[in-house]
Amino acid sequence: MTDRIFTTCFTLALAMAMTCSAFAGSITLRSAVRLAPDATKVYLADIADLSGEDAKRFSDLLIAELSDPTAAVEISLRQVRAKLDDAGVHWGRTTLSGRSVTVRPRRSGDTGPPLAMSGAAINGGSVERREEKRERPQHRLASELAKQRTLRGMIATYIANRLDADPNDVQLSFDERHADFLDASPGEQQFELEPVSNIRSSRIDLTVRVWVDGLIDHRRTISVSPLVRTPVLMVRDEIRRNEVIEERALHVDHQWMSPGTNGVVQDAASVVGRHAQTRLREGDMLREHHLRREMLVRRGEHVIVRCLVGSTVIAMQAEARADAGEGDTIEFRKLGERETFLAVVTGPNEAIVNLSR
Repeated sequence: MTDRIFTTCFTLALAMAMTCSAFAGSITLRSAVRLAPDATKVYLADIADLSGEDAKRFSDLLIAELSDPTAAVEISLRQVRAKLDDAGVHWGRTTLSGRSVTVRPRRSGDTGPPLAMSGAAINGGSVERREEKRERPQHRLASELAKQRTLRGMIATYIANRLDADPNDVQLSFDERHADFLDASPGEQQFELEPVSNIRSSRIDLTVRVWVDGLIDHRRTISVSPLVRTPVLMVRDEIRRNEVIEERALHVDHQWMSPGTNGVVQDAASVVGRHAQTRLREGDMLREHHLRREMLVRRGEHVIVRCLVGSTVIAMQAEARADAGEGDTIEFRKLGERETFLAVVTGPNEAIVNLSR
């Protein structure tokens, strides 16, 4: 019986490989991109090269939202994989490669006219550019806002609780176009809050329903930009490329960051002993892409591949056809066979083929 299940598992793996040959999709993250000046959302097609129908159908998948288009944001491979998992990607027919993508801020000249075209005031002073006139959003501590008996205070308490953070470690900026609505007191009305975006994103959209006499009187969508006081590792002493990172070369600092920030290293124990991928100078914030990536599987090594079929798990040995780290999808070849199949690396010399989807 076991042999029959094993044969079925491998037959399905081969069928999957044949399907991948005909319809396979590949998603390759770029190292860095610069979005359009007015872009506030990052889609998969913005940060990756897509090949094949299985990959291209996710081109409009929302990966991240930008609260500040003038600041650089790093999007990790793990974050992209999680978004694709939620969207229902078939990893047996789609490969994902790359490390991380840096979404660069727009150039200062992207939104303003050339200097020669700038207007001049009668008194000889130059006219301020529209970009310079725009006020930056004002963040205030959630602990202070929560003292207000208003909708604004209610939202501050709600977001701090949902982020599982001390209100003194949370700052919020509201869209002040709704100032009158936000500063309304409950009185005889009641407010119901429902998040319509990820509560840990750089911008939180909330639907506010106003109840009066047991009925919904009206509703409105409010946008809030949160910052969370986050522990981060900073470089104390310069670290050379390929040098082993020691604890004495690092120190912990706290900075205000978006809760959706990825790639920032917070725990020294997770990096001590690893090698620096690039030169790090005093004052640099340590990020995952600064660290040499650990290869859990090497080309030519024999790997235990577990095949998931329904409630059954069958293990077999296969040869890796490429170097790979955790979460990478690469080709394997069953010992003694010529055909290859795709599996996801899950640990040192371990991988999974999930045929239960």
